Amino acid sequence: NKGHGWTFLPAIDTETALRASYDFRRAIEPAGLLLETFRVDPAALEKSRQAHRSLLAEAETASGQALYALDVEFHEMLAGFTQNSFFLQAIQQQNRMRRLLEYKGYGDRRRVRDWVKEHLAIIEALRAGKVEAAAEHLAT
Repeated sequence: NKGHGWTFLPAIDTETALRASYDFRRAIEPAGLLLETFRVDPAALEKSRQAHRSLLAEAETASGQALYALDVEFHEMLAGFTQNSFFLQAIQQQNRMRRLLEYKGYGDRRRVRDWVKEHLAIIEALRAGKVEAAAEHLAT
């Protein structure tokens, strides 16, 4: 705060809060894809596709930091495609808040492979121009 101390963001520090954050993301992200302003940046999408494919090959050994970074980049990329700063800021805030609990979930490498494959399915739908299908993937 301006000369009066510190303000800390709330953290998602329980399983219930983490589930609520996912519910929030599942509500907002698909809606963003369906906005009239949603525009895919093909170069960014391809870069993300390659990063996901590389990570899938290294899912057993990738660091939690690398996993978190890829997940954050993916969701913020989609929010950025909305051309709407409110969507992007909401996803950025949610990503910052969920950071603490995310690292715990990376021990389950089967789940890591599953979410990387889910992201790849969304990317492929967007590459094919199937925005509604990509939105449906995000909602599940």
